[in-house]
Amino acid sequence: MLFNSWEFLTFFLIVFTLYYLPSRTLRQFQPLLLVGASMVFYWAGVGTLTLLLLASIITNALIGFILVTGNADNSALRKQLIIGGVVFNLLVLCTFKYSSLILSSINTLAPAYAKLSPTLIQGVASIPLPLGISFFCFEGISLTIDTSKRLLERRLSWIDTLCKSSLFFSFFPHLISGPILRAGHFFPQIRTKCFREIDWYVAFKWLTLGYFLKSFVANNLADYTWFVKYPYFTTAGTITNVLLLCGYSAQIFADFAGYSFMAVGLAELLGYKIPNNFNAPYISRSLGEFWKRWHISLSSWLKDYLFIPLGGSRCSRTRACLNVFVVMILGGLWHGASWNYAIWGAMHGAGLIVEHIFRSTIPIPESVLLGVGKIVVVNAFVTAAWIGFIMSDVNHMKLLAKHLCTDFAIMPYAKTLPVLGYILPVAALHAWHWASERGLTIGNLLLKSDFFRMFVYATLIFLAAVNPGTPHEFIYFQF
Repeated sequence: MLFNSWEFLTFFLIVFTLYYLPSRTLRQFQPLLLVGASMVFYWAGVGTLTLLLLASIITNALIGFILVTGNADNSALRKQLIIGGVVFNLLVLCTFKYSSLILSSINTLAPAYAKLSPTLIQGVASIPLPLGISFFCFEGISLTIDTSKRLLERRLSWIDTLCKSSLFFSFFPHLISGPILRAGHFFPQIRTKCFREIDWYVAFKWLTLGYFLKSFVANNLADYTWFVKYPYFTTAGTITNVLLLCGYSAQIFADFAGYSFMAVGLAELLGYKIPNNFNAPYISRSLGEFWKRWHISLSSWLKDYLFIPLGGSRCSRTRACLNVFVVMILGGLWHGASWNYAIWGAMHGAGLIVEHIFRSTIPIPESVLLGVGKIVVVNAFVTAAWIGFIMSDVNHMKLLAKHLCTDFAIMPYAKTLPVLGYILPVAALHAWHWASERGLTIGNLLLKSDFFRMFVYATLIFLAAVNPGTPHEFIYFQF
């Protein structure tokens, strides 16, 4: 069920009504109601693969329970449990997401006499990909590691641990779209919620902005950006293809951020605070800043559970650069079981390394003009790198890159001109953040006006309602 569908609206209204029934006795079971509703929500998308989510919940909850209650004070046993928890989640992720890529890559590199059976390859390729598997497997790893560090409350019974873990993993506002939650932040929030505690303005703000970005911006841009895929881009000139790449850059932000904003708003209505996953990433003046603003929960997860354990930057420059490169490649593969995502990650890794070397050897003075120039350069790099998302074939990526540099058409196709109109809201949102972060108070003064705020929100709702675009699945469903 898409968040911006009538089916989900009906589902949520039913859950919301039952959740806030006036009976105190029933309110004690709010967490269990949410777990049940989340399982129904997930079952509607994946069917019997919900059993995999249940198995993951039970296994991670059991490991966490033993670790957090101190029943594994023996250091050797604790180490085995931690390794077991991490390996379990990685095995689940590799089996259902990466097994086909691994076997096909082995088959490509193997000599003719050692080729794997085509039947085996096809059988593995037919394994279904559960929605949100990358999210709940990473959350499982973080739960194991955080409990091993005693970052969670210790005095929980097995039933309490299982119930809290079930809600932590399955909480439907974030289950298939993120952000990646941390148990230390979510567990303390699990308690009885009251209707009067809802911050209606916060929920309305996030839901309105998210619905607008997903329905009006992302869905409409998706009706045009498909033209930059192979072989369609070969019939267009440079200006058209560059415009479509910029459109895709705006689309993937509006799609992912829009869904994340809706998740924050839905969680608020249910009494839970989940972190915002995006903070105007396209006003970043460096790639390092971009990754602090884009998919924040993944960036922080990779930093805390992968980059720092590898040694982080507390080592030689060569080792630190290698750590960055490896982390970014793995971060790219997190997005999809295809080598084009690894190439995308490698591009960002290489960009971060070059940026670090350049900044450490050639200091650049700060100014507004130079800051704007940096934003342009970063966006040009990020937009070009999105080719790794659009093209699954490396040869097609090369062909598009060559086409962009050789076919300098003067005018774009007329049917691509609406892309500029749908990019405009994303540009306006980022311009607003840019001005606010630099102390320009005109926008903040306007926002203090209730009339102006309601006018803006009413406009967003109107545009999304009258022109929602062709419904498209959430881009990150495949990740």
